[in-house]
Amino acid sequence: MIDAMEIGNLAVDRSGPDTMTRTHLPYWMAVVVVLFVSAASLADGKTFAMVADPLSDQARTTMPSQRAIIAWDGTEQRLAIDTAFTGEGTEFAWLVPLPSEPEILPATKGMFDTAAVLAAPRIKRSDSGGVLGLGILLTLTSLICLALPSRRSRIVLGGVFLFVTAGWSVVLPALSTARGISGPPMPVEVVSTGHAGIYDTAVLRGRDANDLIAWLTAGGYGVPEAINEVVQDYLDKGWVFAAAKLRVDDSESLEHRAHPLQFRFAVDAPVYPMALTAIDNEDIALELFVFADGSAEGRGLEVACSLESVTDLSASGQGGLGQAVRDRPVTIAHPGLADIVGELGVLTRLEGTLAPGQQAEDIEIQVAAFRKKDPVFYEPGSGTGRGIGFGLIAASALGFALALVAPNASPNRQVRSKQQRRVVRVMVVVGVGIGTGSGLATPVYPGELASGIETYMTERSLREFGDWLAFENAERDAFTTQDVATLIEQYAALPAESRLRQGASPLHYDFAPGETAASIWYIWHDSIGAEHRTEITLTTEAGDDSG
Repeated sequence: MIDAMEIGNLAVDRSGPDTMTRTHLPYWMAVVVVLFVSAASLADGKTFAMVADPLSDQARTTMPSQRAIIAWDGTEQRLAIDTAFTGEGTEFAWLVPLPSEPEILPATKGMFDTAAVLAAPRIKRSDSGGVLGLGILLTLTSLICLALPSRRSRIVLGGVFLFVTAGWSVVLPALSTARGISGPPMPVEVVSTGHAGIYDTAVLRGRDANDLIAWLTAGGYGVPEAINEVVQDYLDKGWVFAAAKLRVDDSESLEHRAHPLQFRFAVDAPVYPMALTAIDNEDIALELFVFADGSAEGRGLEVACSLESVTDLSASGQGGLGQAVRDRPVTIAHPGLADIVGELGVLTRLEGTLAPGQQAEDIEIQVAAFRKKDPVFYEPGSGTGRGIGFGLIAASALGFALALVAPNASPNRQVRSKQQRRVVRVMVVVGVGIGTGSGLATPVYPGELASGIETYMTERSLREFGDWLAFENAERDAFTTQDVATLIEQYAALPAESRLRQGASPLHYDFAPGETAASIWYIWHDSIGAEHRTEITLTTEAGDDSG
């Protein structure tokens, strides 16, 4: 192998251009091949693909914040809202204006987390090592080419450069991309009352905002003073109001996030009500997951992605080492989310931070023909390596171009050296400029990441815990709900199982009443939110922890 001293000697060889070409050209080719192989090894990094971490907190931290799922099939809108709110006290009211009388149902946070995971951008493994290796290889080769006095030798070496670059392009990815609601008789029509999860709900219709506000006040709702005009505008349009009241246990906390609600109502075009939100409010972080038969847009919101989707409750993310959350089209396998989405075939994620002035009008959702938007991000830390690599590639390309068009070098060593230094300075300037721009332009994922192996191991732990529960169930004479609670605490306390969390989101577990009073379901969700169940038979009836 030719070392640095030998390369230097070759660069100043005075034996003549023809002799050098005949004697040393195989060595130049050997250098290129060796460096190519060495640099290729730099591209080997993590074995498993990276994905947006399904266990990271998908909720926005900005307060207040809202996430919503909107599904529109042309006649009916299904709207689920997950909202954060602030305030003192233990009782809170939630008032939602809607264009027609809704059916009000409970929703789960897991539906939103699943939608967030499915709509997360694809993450590319960092190719910084490969780009940097190629940049170093080509830079060295271009400097060697500049040192050759014979134009013929430079042309041959330039051919090798093109061959290496073409071969590398095969393996190097291109830069991409509560209490009940009640009140005295008022001229307000109570269309319906009911319960949805922890909420007591009512649907109200009226003609005068003062009457409706009086009803709300008598029912224990705290109503902002500036609400009258907005309420009257909605009533004049014939809209109704869905009112929900809930009680929270922690009166000291000023930050609350109750479980979501779902509204189903007839409408000609999808809409997200915002005007009430603007009253006495600050900036709001809004994220809408819109399911329809085409791509969606909304005023003031950016289209983060628009992807084809398919609903398949039999699908599973197990064993895919995290690849399932990167598949296209995205698969809707979470039961709660699938119930809202139905057979609608496009998922669009809209997001933005709206100032109070932007919240003063409802957001009308426009649905048009499907236009795919599927952004790709790189792992954190990729920008620096890619910037340096692309800077070196650009500098080396310039060096080759200048070397190939230059005539045979001057026989005067000092003149030739001066010319070469001038070329190198130009290469440095161009390389720094291109490298800086490439590094800044590299899209790096800002959220938390997990490797596919982490996703796989968490799925395996969730599955094995169900098997362990069934085994313990068979071994014990008495098996109660308290036993189950104790076992999950013990299992989750193991260092290797620290990622186990309770809930209805991807890579979470939960429990539900079984088919009989003497059984419970252990339920866990895989990386795409698909549900897996194990029935645990209790030797003591569920809810009775005696014995």
